[in-house]
Amino acid sequence: MSTFRGVGAVTTAIKHVLEVPLGQDVGGAVVHLTRPDRVDKDLKAPTVSLYLYRAVPNGGRGNDELPTRDGSGSVTARPRIPLDLFYLISFFGDDDALQPQLMLGSVVRTLHAQPVISRERIRTALTQPPFDADLAAAATYTDLESVRVAPVVTSLEDLTKIWSVFFQNTFALSVVYQASVVFLEGTAPGGSGLPVQSRAIDVAVFHRPVVERVVAAANPALPI
Repeated sequence: MSTFRGVGAVTTAIKHVLEVPLGQDVGGAVVHLTRPDRVDKDLKAPTVSLYLYRAVPNGGRGNDELPTRDGSGSVTARPRIPLDLFYLISFFGDDDALQPQLMLGSVVRTLHAQPVISRERIRTALTQPPFDADLAAAATYTDLESVRVAPVVTSLEDLTKIWSVFFQNTFALSVVYQASVVFLEGTAPGGSGLPVQSRAIDVAVFHRPVVERVVAAANPALPI
């Protein structure tokens, strides 16, 4: 399962997925893991801001391992929480050269073609330069499920609310994507199951069912 570094590991993997195709489609384009209001607008290189702005528990998987403690309070299973991560992807560049639009097309195409980020892809991303020792420790991320990245249909009103938290910042062309499910596991050691004390194996031959007769429930002599 994933440690607390799992969120950062997934973010790094998404950046890794986007970088190479983006650089090939739009020359010199880069991906930054920074708030869109902190992107240097004077940068000559076209820039994509990949910013995690929201994380919520996944409702469908929230009760998978409940309860994790027995009646005495002892841990029976290591607790874990499933999260959905929401990313604001913004595009900055020369509007006259249509760089933001070109980068949007590249990102959307890439994530549509590669919607699932496998455990192997996450491990690869964490071992690529620039090397981060803390995140590299998350290369052992071995959750049972891969992470799926999907676009979120966002109205102009919703986008306006998101951008309103970036004080005095000019709106930029943006899309919203959701990554799910990311499991974060607790540090409490889980208990082990009781040992098997006996085994019982029964073998039975199954035959196809045959209807021998149909009778009325009230009186077998009555017609159906």
